[in-house]
Amino acid sequence: FFFVARRILLRHLHFMPMSVRFLVTVTNAGLSSVNAVYYQQSATVIPQGFAAVCEQQRWNVQKTWDKLNAGRDWWYAENGSYIYANAMDGKWWIDEPNGGGVYIAPAHTGTPPSEGWQPLMKNVLPLPNVNVEAEAVSRGAQH
Repeated sequence: FFFVARRILLRHLHFMPMSVRFLVTVTNAGLSSVNAVYYQQSATVIPQGFAAVCEQQRWNVQKTWDKLNAGRDWWYAENGSYIYANAMDGKWWIDEPNGGGVYIAPAHTGTPPSEGWQPLMKNVLPLPNVNVEAEAVSRGAQH
């Protein structure tokens, strides 16, 4: 029975539109607000904290996001923290919910790295543990 059910399931999975998204988990960071699970997000959505910083500085939110993010996916946590690759400085940024930068790491890949993080402030040690996991999902699935 198991093999028949598996064969039927695999036959149907072949026709299901699937894609891969990445989940990023940050743990052990010295700033607790960035310890979270982060969900991949399209560059068409701007992080609220990023927008808030732009508005405080009187920068055009959309133009600044387009320039710094350069159309790349980014990752958000339910508390508003986010991770994005900054095209201008070539670094991944982990930002707290208010948009303040907390940690940076070299942006050599399309997902945040597990190593190489550096603090942007003195009071945010220890450095974060960053884990990236691929997850197969149905196309159009939302978190």
